[in-house]
Amino acid sequence: MNDVVIRKATLKDFTAIQKLNHLSFLDAASRGDDDVLDLRWPFSKVGEAYYTKALTDAGWVAFVACDTKGDVVGYVIGSSENKFSYRTVVTGELNDMFVVPEERRKGIANRLAQVLKTWMKEKGVDRIYVSVFAKNKRALAFYEAVGFSAWEMGLEMGG
Repeated sequence: MNDVVIRKATLKDFTAIQKLNHLSFLDAASRGDDDVLDLRWPFSKVGEAYYTKALTDAGWVAFVACDTKGDVVGYVIGSSENKFSYRTVVTGELNDMFVVPEERRKGIANRLAQVLKTWMKEKGVDRIYVSVFAKNKRALAFYEAVGFSAWEMGLEMGG
């Protein structure tokens, strides 16, 4: 765990984050979390605009976890933009996070979440929201372990 360095991402990390996000999509698809997940999204114009915003917009941030060789083995993207204007607190969002499977259970995701939490506090955010696939029990347990608690549940119905 101590061999991994967490740092703020730059545009130089764009491709690494894009590839890890794609792995995250493949991971979710392999578990059956979402049967309509567009596995091409990370390489789409919309996906690329998302990463660019995360790396350049002052209200957004990306942090990466790098191993001893400097390879990016995990990342987190967050936004300090108030997600719920109808509430009396500023709620930022942990938009997505992923750690490569071989580096999991080493505290990296916890460290990424804590660095994001600190950044959010600096931006004046009172609470952080995260959306998790209902079937992803591992992620649900992780987020609860680092301090998130259930607040809402999103439901979906086919048209």
